[in-house]
Amino acid sequence: MNAATVQLLDIPTKDIAEHPDNPRQHLGDLSDLAASIQAQGLLEPLVVEPSGEGVKKKYQLVAGHRRLAAAIQAGVKTLPAILHPASERGEQVERMLVENGQRVDLSPVEEGTAYQLLIDLDYKPEDIAAKVGRSKKAVTDRIKVTKLPGSTQAQILNRDLTLEDAVRMASFANDRDAMTRLDRAAQAGPIALATALEREKQARTERANFQRAERALKKRCTADGVPYVKVDDVEPECFVDSLLSPAQQREIGGDLRQVDDQDYYNKLIEWHKDCPGHALTIDEDEAVIGVCTSPYDHHGDELGVSPDEAVPAPTTDPEEQPQQAADEKALAELEARLRATAVVRRRFLGDVARSDAAEQIAREMVVGDFEPMLAAKHPAGVRQRRVFAQMLLPNASDKTLDSDDLPDKLRAALKATPLPALVVFRRLRLDAATDDSLDNPRTWLWRDAANEHSWVHQLVSIYKWEPTPEEQALIDGGDPAEVARTLCGDAS
Repeated sequence: MNAATVQLLDIPTKDIAEHPDNPRQHLGDLSDLAASIQAQGLLEPLVVEPSGEGVKKKYQLVAGHRRLAAAIQAGVKTLPAILHPASERGEQVERMLVENGQRVDLSPVEEGTAYQLLIDLDYKPEDIAAKVGRSKKAVTDRIKVTKLPGSTQAQILNRDLTLEDAVRMASFANDRDAMTRLDRAAQAGPIALATALEREKQARTERANFQRAERALKKRCTADGVPYVKVDDVEPECFVDSLLSPAQQREIGGDLRQVDDQDYYNKLIEWHKDCPGHALTIDEDEAVIGVCTSPYDHHGDELGVSPDEAVPAPTTDPEEQPQQAADEKALAELEARLRATAVVRRRFLGDVARSDAAEQIAREMVVGDFEPMLAAKHPAGVRQRRVFAQMLLPNASDKTLDSDDLPDKLRAALKATPLPALVVFRRLRLDAATDDSLDNPRTWLWRDAANEHSWVHQLVSIYKWEPTPEEQALIDGGDPAEVARTLCGDAS
């Protein structure tokens, strides 16, 4: 396009038609813009093209929908506009996307709707990304959110739902029931939505695993000439563990609902293989189970009933069975919800540990570990506190170390101590009693210095303490009395 094909005109607002494909669905508050146009005029012209067939107004607006609406609100009758030659619909949408993107950001739904229109016009996501200055993922993510229900899209427009969560929801767009549950959870808040997303993800994975295992079993049954039945179509009394004695169950394989190896499968194939009711099924735990679809006709003797009896005597009160089944179903749902919530909770805790609040949380946790020592009343605890105070308050006098308010002084000092030092002091608190024992030259701690976990070894290797001659002699295994005579015998 060259300059000769473009014209700058003053066009009556009544002759300008809004573009039907404008990505911006909400123009927002136009008051300030209308006041500016009324006071100073329109500083940046609109962009228009000649209208196509079927459009009553002379010009089709391509860029400047907020400016046009604000000008009409301000009562302006004529506006400057740049007239371009008519272009293809896709090119017009491209121009509107770029123009809007350079101003107030479009919502993800508005962008996605425009991107989907371009897809419908045979654009590829990577081409759209190049033209509008987005990544391919940004384009595809925004297209996905257009598949969400209107109520969910409204939450995105209102900034009540993040794009990340919306994209995760969109992965369930083909599951109407799941989407209903997720939409309800999204309105309840981010934690409820995160939990619901995790539950739906788990359920989808379980369904996919079951369907894969079911297909594999059906294939095996077809090859071995054994009928397959759906587990939901089987009565409880038809399962193999209801038809066999404990001894027969042990012979087949022990835990009949869980064992799923080839040997067990072969035994199920052989089990009453000549019976017309012989079949296999698979349960929700992907365990292969042998069944008999007509146990009372063919296994009356084994079950203790005659073939003409329609059903065996119930093992529990019939009135209790529906409630028991309902309770089991409710408990299974509760467990599924707790599993999903646990995943969300653990992610939340990980985020907290990486957040700006982590340092304050760590400080509170570490300082709290000192409290049992600070509050100790028994002599051993009081002495340990005194030893620790010599580390935390290196210039404290004996009077301070023996005072009743020493715990409060230590609390104040801990509060003012940087977090890395607090972590070290927490360990030193635990080692205070051990260090106190080193006053005794006969303690076994000196002889244990070779052990890398010993306090003496850690003093040297971690804290870089340089032993005195007396300490080194004891570390080297010297007899305490000999060390005393050699190094301290002439002391006066």
